[in-house]
Amino acid sequence: MTKSPPADAVCTGRDQTLRLDNETTTLALQGAGADDQLEPSAVFVTWTVKQAPKEAIVTFDDPDRLTATATFNQIGKYVPELKASDGSLTATDTMNVRVNQSPIVEVGDDRAVNFLEPAPL
Repeated sequence: MTKSPPADAVCTGRDQTLRLDNETTTLALQGAGADDQLEPSAVFVTWTVKQAPKEAIVTFDDPDRLTATATFNQIGKYVPELKASDGSLTATDTMNVRVNQSPIVEVGDDRAVNFLEPAPL
């Protein structure tokens, strides 16, 4: 029985849900990779975005590292992809990132109340 050599592999980690508090929000990406080591060559990795809301902007502080920071500017669903290649084999993995809007609470106008008296809400 012949065993096939292991292929290059990458992992993006678990799906994430973020909150958009200001104009942008960030996520620390923690990719992992393994090489088949059949050839003595370097492995090159790249983070890209396969899916994003229309007109959304995603930036990576260093897209060519396993660990990078992604910045998102809109609510919606994003699909970052990590790709690794040693020149012979290529592996990819994706994750889902959901960016939600922070809740907005309005409590009405300011009111003056007397100490120790009930205040209507």
